[in-house]
This record gives sequence, structure tokens and C-alpha cells, in this order.
Amino acid sequence: MRHRCFLVIIVITAFMFIIKIRNSSYNHKDIDISKSKDTDLNGITFTNNEVTLATAPPLTFESNFTSIKIPMVIFCSYRHEYMSRLLRSLRDIDGLHPNSTCLFACQKSPVVKDEDIKKTNQLIAGVKFCKTKTIITQSKRRNAKEYKQQWYNVVKQTFEDKDIFGLGSVYEEDVLFLEDDIELSKDAIKMIWYMLQIKNSRYKTVAVGLGGWSGENLVNPHPDTVVIRYMLFFPGMAYAFNASVWREIKTSRFLTIKVNDWSEALGWLWVGRYNVIVPTLGRIWHIGAIGLGHTGDGKKRRRIEPNPAWSKSPRLVDLNKITLNTGERDLFGMYCNPSDWTPYMSVKCMCPKTRSLYPNRKHFQIVCVKFPGVYDKCIGRDP
Repeated sequence: MRHRCFLVIIVITAFMFIIKIRNSSYNHKDIDISKSKDTDLNGITFTNNEVTLATAPPLTFESNFTSIKIPMVIFCSYRHEYMSRLLRSLRDIDGLHPNSTCLFACQKSPVVKDEDIKKTNQLIAGVKFCKTKTIITQSKRRNAKEYKQQWYNVVKQTFEDKDIFGLGSVYEEDVLFLEDDIELSKDAIKMIWYMLQIKNSRYKTVAVGLGGWSGENLVNPHPDTVVIRYMLFFPGMAYAFNASVWREIKTSRFLTIKVNDWSEALGWLWVGRYNVIVPTLGRIWHIGAIGLGHTGDGKKRRRIEPNPAWSKSPRLVDLNKITLNTGERDLFGMYCNPSDWTPYMSVKCMCPKTRSLYPNRKHFQIVCVKFPGVYDKCIGRDP
């Protein structure tokens, strides 16, 4: 009898040890908001479809935020007149640790002139707010298909090259990617810091963005609110994600899908599967005059907003008041039951009243909408 009891104890002990080892393999990572000074942002969102949960941050919290260290990849097309404005906004931004790395991924094409290269290199050499590194890619022409391949190659190098950030190992954590023809708000890094904590605590939320393609607002814009929204389009001007997202892209049809715009291709691959988190008040200002357009050949001139979206707000974020708005939102931040969503580009991702309450011409305005059962702050009523 004693031998039988002893055998049972051994079996139970072995079983508990296996469970402990199995759980540890999920790389569970708690997020401690109290460690907010000079914080390295991290956390794996998903790996091989296994959920890796982290402790969700409170939706409103008292912050002792000072700075964060986060690698940045800046896609550079040797358009120095634009990049000078981006670098100026990064220089003046709040909360970026000087030991952060700025990786300039510069693409040479036949239209790039020697003078453009010289002036761009001078700008990079003058950067003091981060540690700089440059990689150069070649393209035969300037079009969406070439950019898609370049984007893929740069992201691959970011997460697979052991020496990309001088660590001697591949980088698994969150990276901030920026286009060269944008300006960022002074509080953009604070917003990234907060949104990454929420992103890294939710399985379906895989990336953060700083605004729409041109920096548009959502409905009920406010400096202290963010939303988790449906991802039909990826926020392709200023965004952050980690290596688990790259592995998902690598094993997908991203390069073969017949959509040449990389951000649209990514969105279409993940329709209904994943979400992104974005601020309700745009934190980017898209200043590039030439867009790729529907033809993808870079011949479309686009309308540039005379002022950034955040200039319509009386202030920027207060980290003691910042909060995540209720529920999963549609493309433009509207709140309704997802079962009531109506089609947009053949995908059900828009509330029934979105088009009438928030038409395209109002995307840079302050549009306050009341929803039954929830309350959103809006600049127009909650300054």
C-alpha cells in the first residue's frame, strides 16, 4: 500500500512539473506600469497561434513616465525636404530615449539624384536624438509593387538580422516604423508607449498606429482617448509591431496576393482576424505631395492638409487621464454592435450611420457623436 501511495505521489509531482514547464514555454510577460522610467517596450502578442497573455494595464492610471527606448525604422526615399521635417519633429518630441536606434532604410531608384543622396546623408549625420544606422536598397522604378517588396525586405532584416541593432541576437520586441514624409506630434511617443501596453495584453490586437493614412481623426477625437478598431486597412505611415507579427507575414500570401499597396495587402490578409489600436486624435501629419494612387505609379498629386489634425485640440495627451474607449470600433471609431455592421468594400466593418455622420470631407474635423450605452470624450464637449 505504501509503495502504491508513493508511486501516486511521484506521478502527480511529475505531472505538475510538466505543466509548469509547458506554461513557461509560452513566454508569459507581465507589464508593470510602475516601471515606466526609461522603459524598454516588449511583449510577444502571438506565436504560432498560441496566445501569450500579459497583464492588462488599467485604462486610466497615474504615470511617472519619463522616456522609452524603442528602435525606429525610417523608410527613406532620399526626399530630404520631407525628411528634414520628420527629423525636426523627432528631435522635439517628448519621451524618446537618446539610446534609441534610428535605422534609415533608404531606397535608391533611377529618379534619385546625387545631390539628393548628399543632402539626405548630411541630415542623417546631423541626428543627435538617437543612434543612427543606414541600410540601402535598390529599385528599378518608383511604384507600389517595388515599395511592397522593399517593405517586406526591410521588415525581414529588422527582425532576422542578428546585428541590425547591435545586440548580437535577433530582435523580438516592438519596433516603430515611420515614413519619411510625415511629421509627428510632440506627444506621439507617449501615445506609442501607452498603446503598446494595451496591444501587448490583447491577442487580437497586433499593431498600433498614430493615425489614418493622412493623419485623419476618428469620430469623437480627444487627446486622451484611443480605440481598438477593425483592421481593413493597416495604418501605413507610423505604426509599431513585434517579431510575432513578422512571422505571421512571412508565412502568409503577402507577396503573392494581387494587391500591390503593401498596407492594403496586409489589411486584406487579416480581415476579421486582427485589430489595431489608434488614437482618436491623429498624431501624424502626412506632408508628401505625391501619392502612389490607385495606379501605383506615383503620379497622383494629393491634397495636403494645411495644418495637422492635432492642431485643432486645445492640448495634447495627459497620461494621468488617458483611457481606452469601450468596445471594438468600426473603421472610423464608431460604436455599434458588430452584428449591425454594414459592408465597406464588400467587408462588413462599418456601423450603419458612419457614412452619414462621418463623410470623407469631415475626417479632419471635430465630429462628436453620442452612442447609446457608452460615453466617449470629444474635444467639442470635453476640452
